[in-house]
Amino acid sequence: MRLQNEENELERVFTSKELEVIRANLRAWNYWGRAWRLGRKNRPLDPHIVRLMKTRALTYRKAYLEMILAFHGLKNKSIVDIGCGTSDYLKWLVNDCKKVVGVDISIEMLKLCHEDLGKSIELVAADALHLPFKDEAFDISTTFQALHHFPNWKKALTEMVRTAKRVSLYEPNGDSFFHRFMHSIRRNFRVEQRFRQTEEDYSLVEFQASGFRQRRLVEFIQREEMNTNIFMFGIIPVSLLEKIANLSPILLHFVLMIEDLLRKIPILRNQLGGILLLGWKQSIESENQYQIQNTDVPVISSNICLNRVLFLSTSLPISL
Repeated sequence: MRLQNEENELERVFTSKELEVIRANLRAWNYWGRAWRLGRKNRPLDPHIVRLMKTRALTYRKAYLEMILAFHGLKNKSIVDIGCGTSDYLKWLVNDCKKVVGVDISIEMLKLCHEDLGKSIELVAADALHLPFKDEAFDISTTFQALHHFPNWKKALTEMVRTAKRVSLYEPNGDSFFHRFMHSIRRNFRVEQRFRQTEEDYSLVEFQASGFRQRRLVEFIQREEMNTNIFMFGIIPVSLLEKIANLSPILLHFVLMIEDLLRKIPILRNQLGGILLLGWKQSIESENQYQIQNTDVPVISSNICLNRVLFLSTSLPISL
């Protein structure tokens, strides 16, 4: 009876397509997170994974530093990271921010974050379409290469805008010929090992991996009464950069040099593979003048549709 009630509640809150995508993501990321955690315990970290993480650090770090510069530092700001996954992004945020909360729908991914970061961060299990936080509970809401996995990106962005004064998202560029071509290779040849292991869910997990049109993202954020700025990064997906790094580190650095060159040429900049979109509410008159007055831990509201919130390290108050 309880399971039936939960199922009815889910069907009331989500569309059938949204539920299909959410369940596929849960299967895939719980499987991968569990396999990754067990693999780390039973044997040394796979060299493939080490190379991938180093490649990510080389490419994603540029976008991260651009966000810090645009928001005039993160030292006194509270941040929620939506779709925190394997904690790659969280590891930087924890060192640079006053308060960080990680959100993911996958319990296994949150366990992975907890193993890496321990008590230095609060972790919450929730879906991105119904964030369990009060309005403007945070200074910044971020999502880093996660929005394209969500079943409804507009609902997710609306929630990010509701819960924070600023938003930052880094996603595939749907206007880029390079990205669309490389994505077709990923899709047809299943370049990434984790999706070969959850083959039947690939198209649902990579729901919007073909990318987002810049104009659509900007128009949507501006309708939410936010100012925006866009930066472009990357020629090809990180998963393929890792293959290049495996062949030759020199070739990898050459590709990154080409990327830096393209960013300086306006006519070619929009063909880079990644979009960093930053938004801030118009009520914030000047980023230079704005200072955080109160960065107390945000109180979680009781309206949590999945009714599943996990605190792997505590201090966020909650009442269900």
